[in-house]
Amino acid sequence: MKDVMTSVDIALIIPELTEKIVGKRIDNVYHILPETFIFRLRPGNLRLLIEVERRINLTQYDYPTPQKPSNICMALRKHLVGGVIENIQQYEFERIIELKVSTGRGPLLLVAEIFRRGNLILVGPDKKIILSLRYARMRDREVVRNVEYHPAPSSGLNPLKMDLQKLHNIREAGKKSILKTVASLISIGPTYSMEVLLRAGVNPETESAKVENSEILGVIESLEDLIRKIVEKDVEPRIIFEDNRPIDVIPFPLKIYENKPFRKLTSFNEAVDEYFSTLTTTLEIEKARSKRLDEESRLLRILREQDTQRRLLEETERKDRARGEMIYSNLHLIREFIDEALKMKKAGLAIEEINENLIKKASNLNIVLKPKVENEGFTFEIEGLHLKIMRNESPQQAAKRYYDSAKRSSEKLKRLKESMMTVESKIKNLSSKVETEELKVEVPKLRRAKAWYEKFNWFKSSDSILVISGKDASTNELLVRRYMEEGDIVMHAEIHGAPFQ
Repeated sequence: MKDVMTSVDIALIIPELTEKIVGKRIDNVYHILPETFIFRLRPGNLRLLIEVERRINLTQYDYPTPQKPSNICMALRKHLVGGVIENIQQYEFERIIELKVSTGRGPLLLVAEIFRRGNLILVGPDKKIILSLRYARMRDREVVRNVEYHPAPSSGLNPLKMDLQKLHNIREAGKKSILKTVASLISIGPTYSMEVLLRAGVNPETESAKVENSEILGVIESLEDLIRKIVEKDVEPRIIFEDNRPIDVIPFPLKIYENKPFRKLTSFNEAVDEYFSTLTTTLEIEKARSKRLDEESRLLRILREQDTQRRLLEETERKDRARGEMIYSNLHLIREFIDEALKMKKAGLAIEEINENLIKKASNLNIVLKPKVENEGFTFEIEGLHLKIMRNESPQQAAKRYYDSAKRSSEKLKRLKESMMTVESKIKNLSSKVETEELKVEVPKLRRAKAWYEKFNWFKSSDSILVISGKDASTNELLVRRYMEEGDIVMHAEIHGAPFQ
């Protein structure tokens, strides 16, 4: 699916735009999407749409406008509103459009770059950049305020100016396919490069080094035919379809689409407008869907992490509560072993000897308890639970410490479960909101040309008879003088100011 105009497309839409917009005054500027601007022109109420990185055309679609203009929108209004478009041209057959605007501040140049990472740049009479959609310092140029403007580097040779005999040198590209060689050599893009090769009967996958002289001559002839169509403005616009979906908009029939269904349109501008307006809606819906999926993925990741934390907290709470209960259940034994250990330590026994004696005592008493003295205090292992009683801590205090820890874990667990329920609810809402989010995408609506009678009050009777009435004295007079014809039925109440009907 085509998602950006080619240099050939631009070359053939420029004449149509020239005819419509040169001499028109810029009445207002709207920044409707991050990279899309509409310039309202008068007279004629025309709207020039520039979508950086995608297209330029006059649009018949109504796009929602933001309540508050962006900073760049206000700056463009400041410099361009009231200015007259003197010229529009394509720079060196690149996807770069230059609009020359005459203003009270002098002649300005508005540059629209219709390619990836393109830009919208306003250049002053001194050739320096006044403003830009985005600023950057690059290896080949700088797009910085008050710096001299330089066009983006060429993407290939201008087919209208190049010596076509240079194509005899394409063998120097070696193993590179002839399609890639032509597309990189000439500024016509891959689609039209493929078209040139197909019309010449050359396999696009042929290695450049293996192309025959006769094939090169065929490519030159095919390219000359393409150039002729561009120069002569031989336009027969159409939108190409595949599986009932538009996949391309072209200024004239192409061999690569000869078996595809298509629909003709009256002008290339109209075709571009319809195709890309539909595409914009599709992309906005896909963007909304992608945003939803990204958010759903983020929430699922959070939920997984929370579930892991939940299991850890539940385990911690269970074990700490069990430790506290175990201490109270074995309080007498624990005290006895601690007292015994303290006596042995006071008697000067080493920790290793104390632990050996404690284990022997536990064995003699035939109890499942593993006492141990450590530097920090005493540890006991009872029924798989590891208990620790600190040096300056009584068994009851240790039990309380474990109960308090279990309580804290329980409180954390409660808050965590509430948070998990919130996340689960958000995921559920996201899953059920797919179509709702798509419906929120504001689809541009095609403007309908108003009938002459819609400037008055009007309706159609049950017999489909048009009934028109003036709104005030001036529309009364206009209705009678300009539109009333012989045979029309006219009614007027004997009341001053009443409308004619």
